[in-house]
Amino acid sequence: AAARLGVEDVCVTSAPAPGGQIGVLRVNGGQAAQWHTPLRAGVPKGGGDVFAGLLAGGVPVGAALGHLSQLVDASLGADHLQITEAAVQWGNAAPVASSQWKESEDGL
Repeated sequence: AAARLGVEDVCVTSAPAPGGQIGVLRVNGGQAAQWHTPLRAGVPKGGGDVFAGLLAGGVPVGAALGHLSQLVDASLGADHLQITEAAVQWGNAAPVASSQWKESEDGL
């Protein structure tokens, strides 16, 4: 569906992922890649805004997801994202590796 939007580059968040994970799917120029991180409970609101801001700032998808994953880990159960309190932790996060996406795997 993302490839049919008629734009060059699309990131789909909360994309289907293997059990216990959540994904990001990027379609760019007819190529697709996916990233997965563990699905977590108790995440404060605002993670999507942080992810979008990182992408808008030019951070590559895997690096942005790595930063967000560390920020989420530091924020679990808190009333708000621990952006300032955990800046060193999430600011120095390793990127999440991507894998090729095969349309036939989940029919998207």
